[in-house]
Amino acid sequence: MKDEPERHATPSNGVIEHGPESFHTVVARPAVYTLDVHTPEQRHIEGTDAFVPYDAIREHRDLLPDAGTPIAVYCRSDGMSQEVTGTLQEMGYTEIHHLRGGIRAWEDEDLPLSEYRFDEPGVRPDG
Repeated sequence: MKDEPERHATPSNGVIEHGPESFHTVVARPAVYTLDVHTPEQRHIEGTDAFVPYDAIREHRDLLPDAGTPIAVYCRSDGMSQEVTGTLQEMGYTEIHHLRGGIRAWEDEDLPLSEYRFDEPGVRPDG
């Protein structure tokens, strides 16, 4: 089956669901801000810009780009990141890419992971 992105719920809500291959294409785009929201901190998809726990998104708003920036969100299995898509919508984000199946699905496809570790919520210094 081809890994095509799909709109979640309605096209107007700004959430686009992706399988691993499609998400890999999205996060490779320099204009897309990639966010890991899993807690506790875990291995990250190569190119992840920031780690903010799913339940601290509003508290760490300063770590996120402006709401006009496309944002890609993932966690370990997709429960936490699914919750965050709603929070991001409430915060005004209009292009949200979500990894269906989370990092587990990503690993099943042998896609690249980073060895970088975040000590706490924050933006990757070289990102």
